[in-house]
Amino acid sequence: QFLCDYHYSFCDIMPTPCVQVRNLILSAFPWNMKLPDPFMPNLKVDLLPEIRAAPRITAHYMSTLLQLNLKHDVDTYLRTRDKRVLEAIKDKIRLPRLESLELETKYNVPLMNALLLYVGMHLSQGNSSAGQPGQGGPALEIFMYLAHNLDYEGRYLFLGSIANHLRYPNTHTHYFS
Repeated sequence: QFLCDYHYSFCDIMPTPCVQVRNLILSAFPWNMKLPDPFMPNLKVDLLPEIRAAPRITAHYMSTLLQLNLKHDVDTYLRTRDKRVLEAIKDKIRLPRLESLELETKYNVPLMNALLLYVGMHLSQGNSSAGQPGQGGPALEIFMYLAHNLDYEGRYLFLGSIANHLRYPNTHTHYFS
């Protein structure tokens, strides 16, 4: 249960090469949940009752989003769909040159993780302004813009952050899958 509740915090601070430890953390599921057999014929994950339950997130990802006023930019884009805001979002998740040399990455990984969690939570809640999962909308446009316009390293970190949400059956797993 502890790993389930704090998975986001662990993944946020874990170095990218620590794949096996990350997988161990992400494989945790709530003690009161019985996982479905993935080899069961005709398994319809969309119809599982657990897929409608949001996972508990105990991390303070919102404070990370507020650092560079990124939450305001995301909310602005979700309301207006102004394409210039997408470029600002992309620029804000990049680190300044000196800091990127020191950390050996061009991207602020905790900020990218917070961005994906916030946008994913906004969309998976079924907010009518963001559209329904699978139907597009401004939240999905943010993901698509980043997937198409980040460089190789950015895309790798972006997709890795999405993969961190593919865990036991819940709303995040459903949306990010």
